[in-house]
Amino acid sequence: MRARRSIGGGPSALLAVLAALAALPWGCADVIGADFDRPFQATGGAGPGSGGGGSAGCVQPADCAGADGECGHRACKGGLCAFQAEPPGTAVAAQASGDCAIVVCDGKGVAFTRTDALDVHEDQNDCTVDACVDGLPVNQAVAGGSPCGPGGKLTCNTSGVCTGCNADAECGQPSACMAWHCADDHTCGPTFAPAGSVIADPTDGDCLGSTCDGKGGVSVGVDDGDAPPNQDACHLGYCSGGNPMWAPKPPDDDGNVCTKDVCDPNGGGTVHPPAKNGAACAASPCGKCQQGACKTQCAAGHYCAPGGCAPKVALGGGCGGGDECTSSHCVDGLCCDAACLGACLACEAGRTGVASGTCAPVKAGDDADKECDAPWTDTCNGAGKCGCHDGVKGGEEVGVDCGGPCDPCPTTWHCGGCDSKVATATAECCKSASDCTNCLSDLPGCKALTGTSCAPGALDVVFAAGHVASAACQTQADACAVLTCSCKP
Repeated sequence: MRARRSIGGGPSALLAVLAALAALPWGCADVIGADFDRPFQATGGAGPGSGGGGSAGCVQPADCAGADGECGHRACKGGLCAFQAEPPGTAVAAQASGDCAIVVCDGKGVAFTRTDALDVHEDQNDCTVDACVDGLPVNQAVAGGSPCGPGGKLTCNTSGVCTGCNADAECGQPSACMAWHCADDHTCGPTFAPAGSVIADPTDGDCLGSTCDGKGGVSVGVDDGDAPPNQDACHLGYCSGGNPMWAPKPPDDDGNVCTKDVCDPNGGGTVHPPAKNGAACAASPCGKCQQGACKTQCAAGHYCAPGGCAPKVALGGGCGGGDECTSSHCVDGLCCDAACLGACLACEAGRTGVASGTCAPVKAGDDADKECDAPWTDTCNGAGKCGCHDGVKGGEEVGVDCGGPCDPCPTTWHCGGCDSKVATATAECCKSASDCTNCLSDLPGCKALTGTSCAPGALDVVFAAGHVASAACQTQADACAVLTCSCKP
């Protein structure tokens, strides 16, 4: 064909082509395979059915599910995900050339194919007329004798072939997908590059690529490897279905809920400015962010409980620490009016006899905290002191009370006289004669132990003193006398 979308040749050929073109239904219904009584069927692109819409929350379109297409893209409107369709009739970028058809958007996010009488198959032959007839590409021969070739120096025959050449250059200029050659019979013929042959991309970064269609023409298709350049260090370019897109670069998380993770557009690194003061933080149920750190904050008169801030506990109430009490003192699990330090003091009514929450001396004889047990056994005197430390000889302490801390009194073994006849000896009746066989006198051992040193609190030692008669027993000489030695001051 001599010129793009022009019709040349003799009058009869021109009239025939024009008659055929005039019979075509040029108009809005010029759609291949479409029934306008039914919704269009998508042939490409992305529509609302691909998941880009809905009512999910968002900050930017990339937060929304789905993918972008040439007929519509994800959008974030008022914090909600939406789908933004391209206007009806918008042509998609990927098109097949010379097929008398064009792929456009329907205005609802769906792409469909309709006829395009201007999308003729250009065979680059001066001896044919390129046109669309009934939605199909045709290349009809012009009248024989019509000029052809560069400068019109050659002649078309009636079969639409340029004749009279002697060299390839006389037939025409080669293109990216076709070359001319002059045959031995001096006719010009084309050689087409195989379909799919990749040719130079006219525009870098548009997510599209160009290939040969196998008929000398060029087809433009999706090339997701032809990504656009990054907008900046924090917005990386990529392709989605033939569309140039930019996605935020994910920042590095510093693990601190009280800082923001923000990509630095100057270098692509991550900066961590403080989050808003007062924002809740997970480190504590009462935690609030302050200058980038999580700190426990409760109103006056409150403390941080497992479930959040709670009113402080009054005197006598249960507590786990002083911060829970109005008095700031937690003693023995109860809020107390004082720190209640020292031995023989408590805040529990059961131990002191006064209201819980009041620090007072424990009752006499109490030493549940073992505060007086060092190293001898001692108890509290009811006045807030240990019995061995109150300066009073109470008669029950196992120590020399000198009005303050003192060493325990020296203790020795007291046996009361090692003789079966002494008053300290006791008689234990034998149930039978054989029961007293082991009742041999060990009075020498008893005498040897008497008066020797012993440790305070040592258990009593029992010695046998021989057979004795006992009126309490049924027969004579039917009892065993025993002596008990105790460790005393």
